[in-house]
Amino acid sequence: MSKVEVAHLAPEKYSSGETGRGPIAEAHEYCCQMFNHLVNAAHRSELFQSDEMLLSQLIDELDRYQLWAGNVGAGHQKYTLSLDCRLEEASFYKDQVRKLILSLKTRTKRVN
Repeated sequence: MSKVEVAHLAPEKYSSGETGRGPIAEAHEYCCQMFNHLVNAAHRSELFQSDEMLLSQLIDELDRYQLWAGNVGAGHQKYTLSLDCRLEEASFYKDQVRKLILSLKTRTKRVN
């Protein structure tokens, strides 16, 4: 199995509203940073190096998340394609999506 090149992204502090992006887009960006940090740590870990299947599964989960986020518009800037914009009138669902993404971010951070 060939190693997937993943740029090392140091986790930055999540702060809503400072970038001009919507809360879902910011949560998505931070979640991607945590996932990438986790994948990079796994590449350096003896456990993952001895079990290529485990590393492959982790990379598959990152790919699935990025595919889902791209399909629903979670990472788009604030415009009509963004999930933030499309859920503008549905604050309950917008909050739920943001909470789910932040929950995923928290779990990936905890594993790091």
